[in-house]
Amino acid sequence: MSKDNSIYSKIIPLVITMAVVVLVGTVITMAMPLLRDDMHPKLESTKEYTAIELEGRNIYQREGCVNCHSQMVRPLTADVVRYGDYTKAGEEFYERPFLWGSKRTGPDLSRNGGRYSDEWQIAHLKNPKQFYPKTNMPSYAFLDRPANAVDAEKSMKALKYPYTQEDIDLVARSTELEALTAYLQSLGADIPDNLYVKVEYSDYEDKMAPMSTVSPETKVAFVDNCAGCHGTEGEGTEIAAPLSDVIPDPVIDGPLFVSIANGIPYTMPSHIGIMTKRRIWELVLYAKELANKKRTVATTTNTDISAVDSGINK
Repeated sequence: MSKDNSIYSKIIPLVITMAVVVLVGTVITMAMPLLRDDMHPKLESTKEYTAIELEGRNIYQREGCVNCHSQMVRPLTADVVRYGDYTKAGEEFYERPFLWGSKRTGPDLSRNGGRYSDEWQIAHLKNPKQFYPKTNMPSYAFLDRPANAVDAEKSMKALKYPYTQEDIDLVARSTELEALTAYLQSLGADIPDNLYVKVEYSDYEDKMAPMSTVSPETKVAFVDNCAGCHGTEGEGTEIAAPLSDVIPDPVIDGPLFVSIANGIPYTMPSHIGIMTKRRIWELVLYAKELANKKRTVATTTNTDISAVDSGINK
């Protein structure tokens, strides 16, 4: 009977050989490509964070925002319609570490920049339930305290981002709320058009709402999504003017539909990704109703005052 002297009969040498082969294969197929430039793409529009944006990013991580908000729009229709263009590898060039997240208790923030004003961002961080009554997001009003310029400078040096003393002085003059807002406004700002899927103005410029009544659900949707800025009765807040000031009378419904659907940069977010077109049309009618109601009250009040003045002057 012949003795088998092949490596297959020798357990230890066989295991070592297999480990070496797997290791070499891993290095060739995974590690070496990481050294190639084309594995680290960068969009031409992508820029390093400024000092105040980076300080805001540090605060974002410190407060655990990444636990509830993702920063990665997947190339799925539902994601793109709701959050905007899908995330590109090149826009993540300066992300250290990546803040992709793995859970969406709150909305994805990849395309947040420019969708709201700075005033809205700060007010929302202080009192999220003012804008979204059903939200689980806690208040971050305690961040209304001086930002740490020393840490900001250390971060800039560690990441080798360019900065000036003026940049650091800006951080020193800012609050943590303002720094966090600066970071949120930077998200997606390097993408030329980071808005949601939009409706075309030309398709709606001369149209009127296809219905004449507003459902109770739409009135609830107004309170849940619009009242934080416009007030529950359209009376306006410190963030937005009364609806009677921004909706003329008479008005064509189509342009108002487009404004609500597409949003207005740095003023109002898009709603086409989170509401049906019918709901938006009904919001148009409800907004007009609230605006006209306020105008009627104002007219009646002015008439009463004029009558009193007239009686006094007689």
